[in-house]
Amino acid sequence: MTAHLTEQQILSFLHGEGHDTTAEPVKQHVAQCAACADMLAKEASLEQSLWEVRQHARACPGCGRMAAVQQGPLRCNHCGVALEPGGFRVLDVLVSTDRGRLYLAESPEGTKVALKELVFAHVPDQAQVASFEREGRLLRQLDHPQIPAFVASFEQGEGVGKRLYLAQEYVEGPSLLTRLAEHRFTEQEAADIAKQVLDIVVYLQDLSPPVFHRDIKPANIICRADGSICLVDFGAARDRGASSGATTAVGTFGYMPTEQLTGIVDATTDLHALGATLLHILTRRAPWEVTDPAAVLQKATMSDGFRRFVETLVAPRMADRFAGARAARGALGQAQRPPASRRRWLWGVSATAVVVGVTTMGVAFFQHFGSKDPTNTLPLVSWLPSPGSVLLQRPMNALDETFVVFAVLGGALLLIRVLLQTVGADAHDGDLHAGMDVGHGDVDHGDLDAGTKLLTFQGGAAFLLMFGLVGLALSRQSGLGGLIALLGGASAGLASMWGIAKLFQAAVKLESSGTIDTKNAIGQEGTVYLTIPAGGSGKVQVPVQDRLMEFEAVSNDPSPIATGERIRVVLVRDGNVMVVERVGEMANVLTTRPPQNE
Repeated sequence: MTAHLTEQQILSFLHGEGHDTTAEPVKQHVAQCAACADMLAKEASLEQSLWEVRQHARACPGCGRMAAVQQGPLRCNHCGVALEPGGFRVLDVLVSTDRGRLYLAESPEGTKVALKELVFAHVPDQAQVASFEREGRLLRQLDHPQIPAFVASFEQGEGVGKRLYLAQEYVEGPSLLTRLAEHRFTEQEAADIAKQVLDIVVYLQDLSPPVFHRDIKPANIICRADGSICLVDFGAARDRGASSGATTAVGTFGYMPTEQLTGIVDATTDLHALGATLLHILTRRAPWEVTDPAAVLQKATMSDGFRRFVETLVAPRMADRFAGARAARGALGQAQRPPASRRRWLWGVSATAVVVGVTTMGVAFFQHFGSKDPTNTLPLVSWLPSPGSVLLQRPMNALDETFVVFAVLGGALLLIRVLLQTVGADAHDGDLHAGMDVGHGDVDHGDLDAGTKLLTFQGGAAFLLMFGLVGLALSRQSGLGGLIALLGGASAGLASMWGIAKLFQAAVKLESSGTIDTKNAIGQEGTVYLTIPAGGSGKVQVPVQDRLMEFEAVSNDPSPIATGERIRVVLVRDGNVMVVERVGEMANVLTTRPPQNE
């Protein structure tokens, strides 16, 4: 090798990229060429320096500059981004505000976490530290698949340089706010989001004491790739037992209800925030820009039921909203049900088809086994084997005529019943009225549900129809006596009663989500709808079995319980009269109490 080495050849040699066949000539050339030897020495010195720098510095995930990490907490000297706080290696900066940052980091075990860092312009006071510690304790206690799991919490530094850190499970996916910028949501998508958020809020409100998130908004709802959502950022969350009375006002303006500005929080607070979120994604208007939500929702494309559901969520008055997350979730299910007229139409079509089918089978059975002409059968049953006996050639006797009367009467009654149910004319009939049935607690409604009872109007009509048809067919069969015909007809009638009961059970499920057992109201909290005077009765709204129900209510309280006050059901009297007690402070005291620190 007589020509000088190129820079690429020298770098390849230093990095060990060459094979022995190429490295040996380079060594021989350097030994003979002073210029190339000097170039190799300079490149080797530069590589050594770069290696030493890499041992004491790394590229900042925030600004991209090289940051020295020889002393103290690992932090970028240019932008202040933490590099390895508490052993968590920061990979990216997800959010940065004047109050802190949210990092994507790698834990010492190698798993990805969301690492929240709180920074302070001044030395953090005890209240700020206590609030951070409370968030950590709360997250340790939560266990829900749609709430990020707690990983660790710690602090670094002192004085004004103090930093507080909270690590949680990292949830991959864009926030609802990010998706809103590139996607237009349908009612069904919004309803699915509402259902999932309400499932989370139900879990939080079922804890003892209940937990209120206080900052539900699109930015705090993460959309996973599988279609599920995750509720994040519990920095504003508090439980009812954290303090008494009102609290410090926290939350996001526009999403939080008006009373939250004064520190008042209850089970309707997160519902209002959810409603504002739904309004935002369906109308594409930020809630703080909307002065009349009802008017804006009227212009949006959605069903009347879902529109009323959202309007109730964002109602200005606490008493006008759903009493809690369970009641809201039940109302959402009702809002998504098809209209009653459509349900009746669907039920009527299916029921008519079954009745026609039952009648056809009965007539076919009679034609095949009871007719004087064994060839006179319906095409539908032409596949049946020929009867193995000679048909009785005789006119109809009194028993035959009795069977005919029963068959005609049963068929007519069953057809009339189906038509009435289809048009909704008998919506309050005892056999099918399950939409608002109220049990008294001591009865097992699963056994006595109207759809499964045999001794009903439709069951009796089905019995008459099949008893007549099958009994007539057997009566006309040669060699069979009247007793056999009666037993066979009765058996067929009972079987048809069972089948019709199953059909009407399906109709009941379609018409309603089930009966209401008022004993399930005991322990539930609700709102006074009409003032309960001392010694008198009023009205309350209480969630029962995922529905917001209105009941007559009385109280042993010596003073009246005003409309809008929160109550708890302690007893159910006379089947559906609620005996209630006040929950917390009186409404007029709450609204005049100044906010207190948490």
